[in-house]
Amino acid sequence: MADADDLHVSRASDGADALADRVASFIDQVADEADEVEVWAYHESRRGQRLVDPSPLEPDRQGIGLRVWRGGHLGEAAVDSLDPAAWARGFAEALAGLAPTTLPPPPPPSPRRPAPSVMDPALPEVLDQQDLLRRLPRALVQNVQHEAERIPGLESIDGRVEYLTRHRVVGNTGGVLAESLGELRCLVELDGRFGECVRIIHLPDSFLHFALMGARAWRTMPRAAADPLPALREQMDVMLHPRVLERLLRAGLAGLLTEGEAGSRFAEGELIMEPAVTLVDDPGLDGLARSRAFDDEGFATRRTALVIRGRMTQHLRGRVAAEATGRPATGAMTRRSRTAPHRVAPAPAFSCLLMERGQPQFHDLVEESSQLIVVHALGDDLVVDPMTTAFSVTIRWATLLEAGVAPRVLTAGRWRLTGHLLALGSPDGLLNDIVPSRDALDTGTGILPYARATLWIEAVDP
Repeated sequence: MADADDLHVSRASDGADALADRVASFIDQVADEADEVEVWAYHESRRGQRLVDPSPLEPDRQGIGLRVWRGGHLGEAAVDSLDPAAWARGFAEALAGLAPTTLPPPPPPSPRRPAPSVMDPALPEVLDQQDLLRRLPRALVQNVQHEAERIPGLESIDGRVEYLTRHRVVGNTGGVLAESLGELRCLVELDGRFGECVRIIHLPDSFLHFALMGARAWRTMPRAAADPLPALREQMDVMLHPRVLERLLRAGLAGLLTEGEAGSRFAEGELIMEPAVTLVDDPGLDGLARSRAFDDEGFATRRTALVIRGRMTQHLRGRVAAEATGRPATGAMTRRSRTAPHRVAPAPAFSCLLMERGQPQFHDLVEESSQLIVVHALGDDLVVDPMTTAFSVTIRWATLLEAGVAPRVLTAGRWRLTGHLLALGSPDGLLNDIVPSRDALDTGTGILPYARATLWIEAVDP
Protein backbone atom coordinates (compact mmCIF):
# COMPACT_ATOMS: atom_id res chain seq x y z
CA MET A 1 0.00 0.00 0.00
CA ALA A 2 1.33 3.44 -0.96
CA ASP A 3 2.59 5.78 1.71
CA ALA A 4 -0.05 8.26 2.87
CA ASP A 5 2.37 11.19 2.62
CA ASP A 6 3.06 10.33 -1.02
CA LEU A 7 -0.66 10.27 -1.72
CA HIS A 8 -1.17 13.59 0.05
CA VAL A 9 -4.23 12.54 2.03
CA SER A 10 -6.25 15.74 2.45
CA ARG A 11 -8.60 15.79 5.41
CA ALA A 12 -10.13 19.17 6.08
CA SER A 13 -12.14 18.40 9.21
CA ASP A 14 -12.83 15.75 11.84
CA GLY A 15 -15.92 14.61 9.91
CA ALA A 16 -14.02 13.93 6.71
CA ASP A 17 -11.13 12.48 8.68
CA ALA A 18 -13.40 10.01 10.45
CA LEU A 19 -15.13 9.00 7.22
CA ALA A 20 -11.76 8.53 5.48
CA ASP A 21 -10.56 6.29 8.31
CA ARG A 22 -13.70 4.16 8.02
CA VAL A 23 -13.23 3.82 4.26
CA ALA A 24 -9.55 2.89 4.65
CA SER A 25 -10.39 0.34 7.36
CA PHE A 26 -13.13 -1.22 5.24
CA ILE A 27 -10.85 -1.53 2.20
CA ASP A 28 -8.19 -3.23 4.37
CA GLN A 29 -10.79 -5.71 5.68
CA VAL A 30 -11.98 -6.83 2.23
CA ALA A 31 -8.79 -6.36 0.19
CA ASP A 32 -7.88 -10.07 0.30
CA GLU A 33 -11.19 -11.03 -1.33
CA ALA A 34 -10.62 -9.05 -4.55
CA ASP A 35 -7.91 -7.80 -6.89
CA GLU A 36 -9.01 -4.21 -6.26
CA VAL A 37 -11.68 -2.43 -4.27
CA GLU A 38 -12.79 1.13 -4.99
CA VAL A 39 -14.98 3.06 -2.53
CA TRP A 40 -16.69 6.42 -2.84
CA ALA A 41 -18.35 7.85 0.28
CA TYR A 42 -20.46 10.97 0.71
CA HIS A 43 -22.15 12.60 3.67
CA GLU A 44 -24.06 15.88 3.72
CA SER A 45 -25.52 17.58 6.77
CA ARG A 46 -27.62 20.75 7.09
CA ARG A 47 -28.05 23.09 10.01
CA GLY A 48 -30.30 26.11 10.03
CA GLN A 49 -33.97 27.01 9.69
CA ARG A 50 -36.61 28.52 7.46
CA LEU A 51 -37.41 32.19 7.99
CA VAL A 52 -41.04 31.75 8.97
CA ASP A 53 -42.17 28.13 8.59
CA PRO A 54 -40.76 26.06 11.50
CA SER A 55 -40.75 22.84 9.45
CA PRO A 56 -37.43 20.98 9.66
CA LEU A 57 -34.81 21.16 6.94
CA GLU A 58 -33.90 18.15 4.84
CA PRO A 59 -32.26 15.34 6.83
CA ASP A 60 -28.66 14.28 6.42
CA ARG A 61 -27.88 12.48 3.19
CA GLN A 62 -25.19 9.91 2.65
CA GLY A 63 -24.21 7.22 0.21
CA ILE A 64 -21.52 4.69 -0.58
CA GLY A 65 -20.50 3.49 -4.03
CA LEU A 66 -18.50 0.26 -4.35
CA ARG A 67 -16.60 -1.25 -7.28
CA VAL A 68 -14.85 -4.60 -7.03
CA TRP A 69 -12.41 -6.13 -9.55
CA ARG A 70 -11.54 -9.82 -9.51
CA GLY A 71 -10.12 -11.99 -12.26
CA GLY A 72 -10.92 -9.60 -15.11
CA HIS A 73 -14.46 -9.09 -13.81
CA LEU A 74 -16.12 -6.02 -12.28
CA GLY A 75 -18.99 -5.79 -9.82
CA GLU A 76 -20.75 -2.67 -8.54
CA ALA A 77 -23.07 -1.83 -5.68
CA ALA A 78 -24.57 1.23 -4.02
CA VAL A 79 -25.39 1.65 -0.32
CA ASP A 80 -27.40 4.53 1.13
CA SER A 81 -26.00 4.11 4.63
CA LEU A 82 -22.88 4.81 6.69
CA ASP A 83 -23.34 1.55 8.64
CA PRO A 84 -20.30 -0.73 8.03
CA ALA A 85 -22.63 -3.73 8.07
CA ALA A 86 -24.45 -2.24 5.07
CA TRP A 87 -21.09 -1.76 3.34
CA ALA A 88 -20.35 -5.45 3.84
CA ARG A 89 -23.71 -6.35 2.26
CA GLY A 90 -22.93 -4.02 -0.63
CA PHE A 91 -19.53 -5.67 -1.09
CA ALA A 92 -21.20 -9.10 -1.19
CA GLU A 93 -23.68 -7.75 -3.75
CA ALA A 94 -20.83 -6.45 -5.92
CA LEU A 95 -19.10 -9.85 -5.75
CA ALA A 96 -22.34 -11.59 -6.72
CA GLY A 97 -22.71 -9.30 -9.72
CA LEU A 98 -19.20 -9.72 -11.14
CA ALA A 99 -19.20 -9.49 -14.94
CA PRO A 100 -16.42 -9.44 -17.57
CA THR A 101 -14.88 -6.00 -18.06
CA THR A 102 -12.20 -4.32 -20.14
CA LEU A 103 -11.85 -1.50 -17.61
CA PRO A 104 -8.64 -2.01 -15.62
CA PRO A 105 -8.52 -1.40 -11.85
CA PRO A 106 -8.13 2.25 -10.86
CA PRO A 107 -4.76 3.86 -10.21
CA PRO A 108 -4.04 5.26 -6.72
CA PRO A 109 -6.03 8.49 -6.23
CA SER A 110 -4.08 11.71 -6.60
CA PRO A 111 -5.09 15.28 -5.65
CA ARG A 112 -4.41 18.57 -7.33
CA ARG A 113 -1.42 20.44 -5.93
CA PRO A 114 -1.72 22.93 -4.44
CA ALA A 115 -5.21 22.01 -3.33
CA PRO A 116 -7.80 24.80 -3.42
CA SER A 117 -9.12 26.33 -0.21
CA VAL A 118 -12.52 24.68 -0.03
CA MET A 119 -13.85 25.70 3.38
CA ASP A 120 -13.00 28.13 6.15
CA PRO A 121 -13.02 25.78 9.16
CA ALA A 122 -13.74 28.75 11.45
CA LEU A 123 -17.08 29.53 9.82
CA PRO A 124 -19.25 26.74 11.29
CA GLU A 125 -17.55 27.24 14.67
CA VAL A 126 -18.38 30.96 14.61
CA LEU A 127 -21.96 30.20 13.58
CA ASP A 128 -22.30 27.88 16.56
CA GLN A 129 -20.51 30.06 19.12
CA GLN A 130 -22.48 33.19 18.21
CA ASP A 131 -25.73 31.25 17.65
CA LEU A 132 -25.93 32.92 14.24
CA LEU A 133 -27.95 30.19 12.53
CA ARG A 134 -30.81 31.14 14.86
CA ARG A 135 -30.14 34.88 15.09
CA LEU A 136 -29.58 35.55 11.38
CA PRO A 137 -33.07 34.45 10.22
CA ARG A 138 -34.69 36.50 12.98
CA ALA A 139 -32.61 39.59 12.13
CA LEU A 140 -33.34 39.15 8.42
CA VAL A 141 -37.10 39.02 8.99
CA GLN A 142 -37.05 41.93 11.42
CA ASN A 143 -35.16 44.12 8.95
CA VAL A 144 -37.62 43.32 6.17
CA GLN A 145 -40.55 44.17 8.42
CA HIS A 146 -38.89 47.40 9.49
CA GLU A 147 -38.36 48.37 5.85
CA ALA A 148 -42.00 47.48 5.09
CA GLU A 149 -43.13 50.10 7.61
CA ARG A 150 -41.60 52.71 5.32
CA ILE A 151 -42.58 51.02 2.04
CA PRO A 152 -45.97 49.28 2.60
CA GLY A 153 -47.21 46.31 0.66
CA LEU A 154 -45.36 43.37 2.18
CA GLU A 155 -47.61 40.31 2.24
CA SER A 156 -45.31 37.37 2.87
CA ILE A 157 -41.71 36.41 3.68
CA ASP A 158 -40.17 33.05 2.91
CA GLY A 159 -36.69 31.60 2.67
CA ARG A 160 -34.06 29.95 4.81
CA VAL A 161 -30.65 30.36 6.40
CA GLU A 162 -28.59 27.19 6.55
CA TYR A 163 -25.08 25.84 6.73
CA LEU A 164 -24.28 22.80 4.60
CA THR A 165 -21.31 20.52 5.20
CA ARG A 166 -20.33 17.83 2.70
CA HIS A 167 -17.69 15.19 3.33
CA ARG A 168 -16.40 13.32 0.28
CA VAL A 169 -14.01 10.38 0.25
CA VAL A 170 -12.52 8.47 -2.69
CA GLY A 171 -10.26 5.50 -2.04
CA ASN A 172 -8.85 2.16 -3.15
CA THR A 173 -6.04 -0.09 -2.02
CA GLY A 174 -3.59 2.54 -3.26
CA GLY A 175 -4.79 5.16 -0.78
CA VAL A 176 -7.64 7.35 0.38
CA LEU A 177 -8.42 11.02 -0.29
CA ALA A 178 -10.91 13.08 1.70
CA GLU A 179 -12.27 16.58 1.41
CA SER A 180 -14.80 18.72 3.25
CA LEU A 181 -16.89 21.37 1.54
CA GLY A 182 -19.01 23.83 3.46
CA GLU A 183 -21.13 26.83 2.62
CA LEU A 184 -23.51 29.28 4.25
CA ARG A 185 -26.68 29.84 2.22
CA CYS A 186 -29.14 32.66 2.81
CA LEU A 187 -32.29 33.03 0.73
CA VAL A 188 -35.24 35.37 1.14
CA GLU A 189 -38.36 35.61 -1.07
CA LEU A 190 -40.85 38.46 -0.70
CA ASP A 191 -44.54 38.24 -1.65
CA GLY A 192 -43.64 35.07 -3.56
CA ARG A 193 -42.38 37.19 -6.47
CA PHE A 194 -38.92 38.58 -5.76
CA GLY A 195 -35.93 37.94 -3.54
CA GLU A 196 -32.20 37.53 -3.06
CA CYS A 197 -29.77 34.75 -2.22
CA VAL A 198 -26.09 34.47 -1.32
CA ARG A 199 -23.61 31.62 -0.83
CA ILE A 200 -20.26 31.90 0.95
CA ILE A 201 -17.69 29.47 2.31
CA HIS A 202 -15.23 31.87 3.95
CA LEU A 203 -15.68 33.79 7.17
CA PRO A 204 -16.89 37.32 6.30
CA ASP A 205 -15.78 40.49 8.06
CA SER A 206 -19.38 41.08 9.11
CA PHE A 207 -22.68 39.22 8.97
CA LEU A 208 -24.61 42.48 8.69
CA HIS A 209 -24.79 42.01 4.92
CA PHE A 210 -26.88 38.88 5.41
CA ALA A 211 -29.12 40.40 8.05
CA LEU A 212 -29.94 43.30 5.71
CA MET A 213 -30.35 41.38 2.45
CA GLY A 214 -34.12 41.06 2.83
CA ALA A 215 -34.58 44.78 3.46
CA ARG A 216 -32.42 45.53 0.44
CA ALA A 217 -34.49 43.19 -1.73
CA TRP A 218 -37.72 44.88 -0.58
CA ARG A 219 -36.34 48.30 -1.46
CA THR A 220 -35.39 47.21 -4.99
CA MET A 221 -38.48 45.10 -5.73
CA PRO A 222 -40.82 46.87 -8.21
CA ARG A 223 -44.17 47.72 -6.66
CA ALA A 224 -46.34 47.15 -9.74
CA ALA A 225 -47.16 43.71 -11.11
CA ALA A 226 -46.69 43.05 -14.83
CA ASP A 227 -49.54 40.54 -15.21
CA PRO A 228 -51.50 40.31 -17.38
CA LEU A 229 -49.23 41.28 -20.24
CA PRO A 230 -51.21 41.56 -23.47
CA ALA A 231 -48.30 43.38 -25.15
CA LEU A 232 -45.71 40.76 -24.22
CA ARG A 233 -44.16 39.30 -27.34
CA GLU A 234 -43.55 35.56 -27.64
CA GLN A 235 -39.89 36.06 -28.54
CA MET A 236 -38.11 38.88 -26.80
CA ASP A 237 -34.89 40.16 -25.28
CA VAL A 238 -33.99 38.61 -21.95
CA MET A 239 -31.24 39.61 -19.51
CA LEU A 240 -30.04 36.60 -17.55
CA HIS A 241 -28.73 37.02 -14.03
CA PRO A 242 -25.35 35.20 -13.66
CA ARG A 243 -26.97 32.60 -11.39
CA VAL A 244 -29.60 31.90 -14.06
CA LEU A 245 -27.02 31.69 -16.83
CA GLU A 246 -24.90 29.35 -14.72
CA ARG A 247 -27.83 27.07 -13.97
CA LEU A 248 -28.70 26.72 -17.65
CA LEU A 249 -25.09 25.95 -18.55
CA ARG A 250 -24.69 23.36 -15.79
CA ALA A 251 -27.92 21.60 -16.69
CA GLY A 252 -27.32 21.11 -20.38
CA LEU A 253 -23.76 21.73 -21.51
CA ALA A 254 -21.26 19.49 -19.69
CA GLY A 255 -22.20 16.33 -21.60
CA LEU A 256 -21.79 18.06 -24.95
CA LEU A 257 -18.30 19.27 -24.07
CA THR A 258 -17.17 15.81 -22.95
CA GLU A 259 -15.04 13.30 -24.83
CA GLY A 260 -16.23 9.72 -24.42
CA GLU A 261 -15.13 6.32 -25.67
CA ALA A 262 -16.78 6.97 -29.03
CA GLY A 263 -15.33 10.46 -29.42
CA SER A 264 -16.97 13.84 -28.90
CA ARG A 265 -19.86 15.87 -30.26
CA PHE A 266 -17.63 18.77 -31.26
CA ALA A 267 -14.14 18.81 -32.72
CA GLU A 268 -11.43 20.93 -31.17
CA GLY A 269 -11.28 24.23 -33.04
CA GLU A 270 -14.91 24.04 -34.16
CA LEU A 271 -16.91 27.27 -33.81
CA ILE A 272 -19.88 26.31 -31.63
CA MET A 273 -20.79 29.53 -29.81
CA GLU A 274 -20.83 33.28 -30.22
CA PRO A 275 -17.18 34.47 -30.53
CA ALA A 276 -17.74 36.64 -27.45
CA VAL A 277 -17.99 33.47 -25.31
CA THR A 278 -14.98 32.09 -23.44
CA LEU A 279 -15.88 29.35 -20.99
CA VAL A 280 -13.51 27.78 -18.44
CA ASP A 281 -13.98 25.10 -15.80
CA ASP A 282 -11.52 25.60 -12.93
CA PRO A 283 -11.93 23.43 -9.81
CA GLY A 284 -8.80 24.97 -8.27
CA LEU A 285 -10.28 28.37 -7.48
CA ASP A 286 -10.17 29.24 -3.79
CA GLY A 287 -13.31 30.18 -1.96
CA LEU A 288 -16.02 28.65 -4.16
CA ALA A 289 -18.42 25.94 -3.03
CA ARG A 290 -17.51 23.63 -5.94
CA SER A 291 -13.73 23.93 -5.62
CA ARG A 292 -12.09 20.56 -5.25
CA ALA A 293 -8.69 18.91 -5.46
CA PHE A 294 -9.86 15.59 -6.92
CA ASP A 295 -12.91 14.27 -8.72
CA ASP A 296 -15.13 11.33 -7.82
CA GLU A 297 -12.87 8.92 -9.71
CA GLY A 298 -9.86 10.01 -7.65
CA PHE A 299 -8.16 11.98 -10.44
CA ALA A 300 -6.54 15.32 -9.74
CA THR A 301 -8.65 18.19 -11.03
CA ARG A 302 -7.29 20.61 -13.58
CA ARG A 303 -8.23 23.90 -15.21
CA THR A 304 -9.93 23.22 -18.55
CA ALA A 305 -10.42 25.98 -21.12
CA LEU A 306 -13.54 24.51 -22.74
CA VAL A 307 -14.38 27.25 -25.23
CA ILE A 308 -12.19 30.17 -26.26
CA ARG A 309 -13.74 32.92 -28.37
CA GLY A 310 -16.56 30.60 -29.34
CA ARG A 311 -14.39 27.68 -30.45
CA MET A 312 -14.27 24.26 -28.81
CA THR A 313 -10.84 24.09 -27.21
CA GLN A 314 -10.62 21.28 -24.63
CA HIS A 315 -12.97 18.48 -23.65
CA LEU A 316 -13.90 17.16 -20.23
CA ARG A 317 -12.66 13.61 -19.97
CA GLY A 318 -13.24 10.83 -17.45
CA ARG A 319 -11.30 7.68 -16.78
CA VAL A 320 -13.01 5.48 -19.38
CA ALA A 321 -12.42 8.02 -22.14
CA ALA A 322 -8.84 8.51 -20.98
CA GLU A 323 -8.21 4.77 -21.25
CA ALA A 324 -9.83 4.64 -24.70
CA THR A 325 -8.14 7.72 -26.18
CA GLY A 326 -4.79 7.69 -24.40
CA ARG A 327 -5.36 11.30 -23.34
CA PRO A 328 -5.30 12.39 -19.67
CA ALA A 329 -8.42 12.51 -17.52
CA THR A 330 -9.43 16.06 -16.61
CA GLY A 331 -10.76 15.31 -13.13
CA ALA A 332 -14.30 16.39 -14.00
CA MET A 333 -16.34 13.32 -13.06
CA THR A 334 -19.00 13.77 -10.39
CA ARG A 335 -21.58 11.49 -8.85
CA ARG A 336 -24.95 13.22 -8.87
CA SER A 337 -25.12 13.48 -5.10
CA ARG A 338 -28.06 15.89 -5.10
CA THR A 339 -30.47 13.35 -6.57
CA ALA A 340 -28.68 10.03 -5.97
CA PRO A 341 -25.78 10.33 -3.53
CA HIS A 342 -25.02 6.60 -3.74
CA ARG A 343 -24.81 6.37 -7.54
CA VAL A 344 -21.79 4.30 -8.46
CA ALA A 345 -21.14 5.61 -11.97
CA PRO A 346 -19.93 9.22 -12.16
CA ALA A 347 -20.79 11.62 -14.99
CA PRO A 348 -19.03 14.72 -16.36
CA ALA A 349 -19.93 17.97 -14.62
CA PHE A 350 -18.61 21.49 -14.25
CA SER A 351 -17.02 22.54 -10.98
CA CYS A 352 -16.18 26.26 -10.76
CA LEU A 353 -17.58 27.75 -13.95
CA LEU A 354 -16.07 30.91 -15.40
CA MET A 355 -17.27 32.95 -18.36
CA GLU A 356 -15.31 35.90 -19.66
CA ARG A 357 -17.23 39.14 -19.37
CA GLY A 358 -17.99 41.29 -22.40
CA GLN A 359 -17.50 44.92 -23.33
CA PRO A 360 -20.93 46.61 -22.99
CA GLN A 361 -22.18 47.72 -19.61
CA PHE A 362 -25.37 46.24 -18.14
CA HIS A 363 -27.33 49.48 -18.49
CA ASP A 364 -26.18 49.98 -22.09
CA LEU A 365 -27.58 46.56 -23.00
CA VAL A 366 -30.84 47.38 -21.25
CA GLU A 367 -31.24 50.70 -23.05
CA GLU A 368 -30.80 49.01 -26.43
CA SER A 369 -34.05 47.08 -25.92
CA SER A 370 -37.46 48.75 -25.85
CA GLN A 371 -38.83 45.79 -23.89
CA LEU A 372 -36.73 43.37 -21.87
CA ILE A 373 -37.20 40.85 -19.06
CA VAL A 374 -34.47 40.58 -16.42
CA VAL A 375 -34.63 37.00 -15.11
CA HIS A 376 -33.27 36.76 -11.57
CA ALA A 377 -34.17 33.15 -10.67
CA LEU A 378 -35.68 30.04 -12.24
CA GLY A 379 -38.14 27.49 -10.94
CA ASP A 380 -37.34 23.90 -9.98
CA ASP A 381 -38.73 22.36 -13.19
CA LEU A 382 -35.80 22.99 -15.56
CA VAL A 383 -35.62 20.38 -18.31
CA VAL A 384 -32.87 20.25 -20.96
CA ASP A 385 -32.81 17.84 -23.90
CA PRO A 386 -29.23 16.45 -23.93
CA MET A 387 -29.30 15.95 -27.71
CA THR A 388 -30.81 19.22 -28.96
CA THR A 389 -30.15 21.41 -25.85
CA ALA A 390 -33.78 22.55 -25.97
CA PHE A 391 -34.74 23.79 -22.50
CA SER A 392 -37.90 24.81 -20.70
CA VAL A 393 -38.34 26.24 -17.20
CA THR A 394 -40.76 28.46 -15.31
CA ILE A 395 -39.55 31.88 -14.26
CA ARG A 396 -39.40 32.38 -10.49
CA TRP A 397 -38.19 35.98 -10.14
CA ALA A 398 -38.15 38.46 -13.01
CA THR A 399 -38.60 42.15 -13.79
CA LEU A 400 -40.10 43.66 -16.94
CA LEU A 401 -38.33 46.76 -18.23
CA GLU A 402 -39.99 48.92 -20.91
CA ALA A 403 -39.01 52.28 -22.32
CA GLY A 404 -40.89 55.08 -20.54
CA VAL A 405 -42.56 52.71 -18.03
CA ALA A 406 -41.59 52.03 -14.41
CA PRO A 407 -40.16 48.52 -13.85
CA ARG A 408 -42.76 45.86 -13.08
CA VAL A 409 -42.33 42.50 -11.38
CA LEU A 410 -43.60 39.28 -12.94
CA THR A 411 -45.71 36.88 -10.93
CA ALA A 412 -43.70 33.77 -10.03
CA GLY A 413 -44.61 30.70 -12.06
CA ARG A 414 -46.82 32.66 -14.48
CA TRP A 415 -44.33 32.55 -17.37
CA ARG A 416 -42.06 29.94 -18.93
CA LEU A 417 -38.65 30.53 -20.50
CA THR A 418 -37.82 28.29 -23.47
CA GLY A 419 -35.13 28.04 -26.11
CA HIS A 420 -31.98 26.13 -27.05
CA LEU A 421 -28.56 26.45 -25.45
CA LEU A 422 -26.92 25.79 -28.81
CA ALA A 423 -28.27 25.93 -32.37
CA LEU A 424 -28.56 22.13 -32.71
CA GLY A 425 -31.67 21.30 -34.70
CA SER A 426 -32.79 24.89 -34.22
CA PRO A 427 -31.90 28.14 -36.02
CA ASP A 428 -31.39 29.89 -32.68
CA GLY A 429 -29.22 29.10 -29.69
CA LEU A 430 -28.74 31.05 -26.47
CA LEU A 431 -24.94 30.76 -26.71
CA ASN A 432 -24.95 31.56 -30.42
CA ASP A 433 -26.32 35.10 -30.02
CA ILE A 434 -25.53 35.87 -26.39
CA VAL A 435 -24.08 39.26 -25.42
CA PRO A 436 -22.12 39.12 -22.13
CA SER A 437 -21.93 42.38 -20.19
CA ARG A 438 -18.97 43.81 -18.30
CA ASP A 439 -20.91 43.34 -15.07
CA ALA A 440 -19.96 39.99 -13.52
CA LEU A 441 -20.92 38.28 -10.26
CA ASP A 442 -19.41 35.69 -7.96
CA THR A 443 -22.33 33.27 -7.57
CA GLY A 444 -20.58 31.17 -4.94
CA THR A 445 -19.97 28.39 -7.47
CA GLY A 446 -18.68 30.38 -10.43
CA ILE A 447 -17.93 33.83 -11.81
CA LEU A 448 -20.13 34.83 -14.73
CA PRO A 449 -21.46 38.02 -16.34
CA TYR A 450 -24.99 39.24 -16.81
CA ALA A 451 -25.88 38.32 -20.39
CA ARG A 452 -28.54 39.35 -22.89
CA ALA A 453 -30.11 36.99 -25.42
CA THR A 454 -33.34 36.49 -27.36
CA LEU A 455 -35.52 33.71 -25.96
CA TRP A 456 -39.13 32.62 -25.98
CA ILE A 457 -41.55 33.62 -23.23
CA GLU A 458 -44.73 31.58 -22.91
CA ALA A 459 -47.69 31.95 -20.59
CA VAL A 460 -48.20 29.06 -18.17
CA ASP A 461 -51.72 27.69 -18.04
CA PRO A 462 -53.26 28.46 -14.65
